[in-house]
Amino acid sequence: AHGVVDNFLITMPPPPVQGLHGFLSNHIWRVEFISRTNWNYVLESSENFQTWMESSSRSDGHGVLLILSDPNSFSPNDRFYRIKADRP
Repeated sequence: AHGVVDNFLITMPPPPVQGLHGFLSNHIWRVEFISRTNWNYVLESSENFQTWMESSSRSDGHGVLLILSDPNSFSPNDRFYRIKADRP
């Protein structure tokens, strides 16, 4: 049998982090973004892109603006940051 599949639509959910913005405030690195409900978030840092450690406490997403900060960011120019987002 032969046939053609046409006009199909794939709907993807939005990413868990949207509108990400990072900034320094009183020598503390902070990131803010729109979170998603039923996701957990933590700010991670690394000095070499190989070893990552948690730099903030874990926070639950509620679909609103979420701010995570690294209280130990005395010299944020020496670190790389990422947000780890996972489902509980």
